[in-house]
Amino acid sequence: MAKKDLFLAVFAFSAFFSPFLAFHVNQQLTIESLFTANDVNVVELSKRDFERSVHQSEYASVVLFYLSWCGHCINFAPVYKKFALEVVAWRPVLRVAAINCADTENNAICNEYGVLSYPKIKFFEPRAAKYYGTELKLASQHSVDAIVDSTLKILDEYSSLNSSPPQWPHLSAITARSKRELLSKLPFAGNTPLVTIVEKLGSLLGLRVILDLSEFHNRVIISRVVGDRFGLVHQLIPDPGYLPVLLKVKATPEIDLLARDSVGNELETRWNFIQKIDDDFLNGEWKEKHLGVKKVTVETWRASSPESYFDDSEKAELIPVHYVDLYNGIRISLHEEIGSHPKLNQTQVKVVRNYFRALLNYFPFENENARRFVKRMTEWFNNRKSKDVMQQDFLAIMKAGSEGFLPRFQPWQSCKSSKPNLRGYPCSLWLLFHTLTVSEYKRDHIGKGTKNKQKLHTVLYAIRDYIKYFFRCEQCAKHFIEMSANLENELPHSNSSVLWLWEAHNKVNARLKGDLTEDPLYPKVQFPTSNICAECHVANNVWDKEKSTSSKTVNSSAPVQIPVT
Repeated sequence: MAKKDLFLAVFAFSAFFSPFLAFHVNQQLTIESLFTANDVNVVELSKRDFERSVHQSEYASVVLFYLSWCGHCINFAPVYKKFALEVVAWRPVLRVAAINCADTENNAICNEYGVLSYPKIKFFEPRAAKYYGTELKLASQHSVDAIVDSTLKILDEYSSLNSSPPQWPHLSAITARSKRELLSKLPFAGNTPLVTIVEKLGSLLGLRVILDLSEFHNRVIISRVVGDRFGLVHQLIPDPGYLPVLLKVKATPEIDLLARDSVGNELETRWNFIQKIDDDFLNGEWKEKHLGVKKVTVETWRASSPESYFDDSEKAELIPVHYVDLYNGIRISLHEEIGSHPKLNQTQVKVVRNYFRALLNYFPFENENARRFVKRMTEWFNNRKSKDVMQQDFLAIMKAGSEGFLPRFQPWQSCKSSKPNLRGYPCSLWLLFHTLTVSEYKRDHIGKGTKNKQKLHTVLYAIRDYIKYFFRCEQCAKHFIEMSANLENELPHSNSSVLWLWEAHNKVNARLKGDLTEDPLYPKVQFPTSNICAECHVANNVWDKEKSTSSKTVNSSAPVQIPVT
């Protein structure tokens, strides 16, 4: 590759020079779910059935709100599937569901429930018509145990404050000062055997055992009792040892010790209690039904054949940039990201204004309608006198009048993928951002000697703020903000924003190499690879920036090309 082509090939920017930037005929577009028909433990919801399945249900629900294009959501989906498998025995009480907010049909539901960043998990009480859910606070979203623990805590609080549906088992913990008081509170029911788990205040082990065995609650009643208050446990059995203990209780009152704590190992204790109840009262039916289920391997998102993956970065190719991808990215950013906010506050209005200004000043429009639309929106924000902008006003002005409009959404071209939900919108944002930063550099700074640093990099600041306030993939936005935390001190030269974004993109590719979000046909590589530009490499992953950014190469009229990542 000639030196004069290098800068454009490395950065994939100057879209206005390219004869490849063209539109394609519209096709039927589909939004793929992160869950398949094989994921029988996760109910896929939509706008059509959300109300019936969640608010009119006799079951509690845990619902994952996700975006099928969001990298963090893609990585989180297998964890959520494992969670659904882990709590499959809780189905008489709890249903596990998910809704894809990348599907425009579901936008209204996701906005109504106040979900602005993803993924989000919410707990919904049964029969709660006017209830927008309780968000699960997770110590780690990559931990099944964290989701289970958070769900248990919410169920524990709910059962202590509310009357549960009649078909549920007894979930709330019983507190009693004496054996007599306890016997009066235990939920005896005719000849149905009753066992109780006596545990410490705040323990959730008993609740989990009850949920694990909930489908059999008509054959054996399981209750949980706080035993470390008022010396209650010592009134029940002479040598209780460590809590928890499992007791069989009769109304006579006769109490038998069935099992003890397994020396502080909660997992072992829980399974010992379950097996004891199963053996003594259920003839082993629980183990027969559920132990096989719990050994099922959750489906991975990797292809089974290793030959379908590229491990060699030298296999990266160059493809043309298409306007389809750039306009798709702009449309989604405006209608689905910014447009999902019920209200834009004063800070957010400023961010959106700067975003439109960057588009108006530096996007390489070849479509006059699109240019007129961005101009109209920029002027509207410039002339706003009120500090806030309501969602309905923002969406209405984008549709209003004949003063320009964006091209309709079309199938991805440069950002197409070999597997559902990969690349697409995040890829288009990278293309858009790279295009804008180089366009700014070419138009405003080459040969002009700009010295005011605040005017040098307005596009990159607009990009950073857009990601901070509107990019809905929560962890993706967090990583970008962390990378740009010291941005003001990292842009000493007129071409610094171009280089900064290029290096940031390479950092992201390095972090995501081998990740579930990596498309096997478009591997995450450090760009430019040596086969594309050998002279760019001083050493392994060390670049000759001076060669890459000469004014001669920036002014070249070479076709636009991009790495397939």
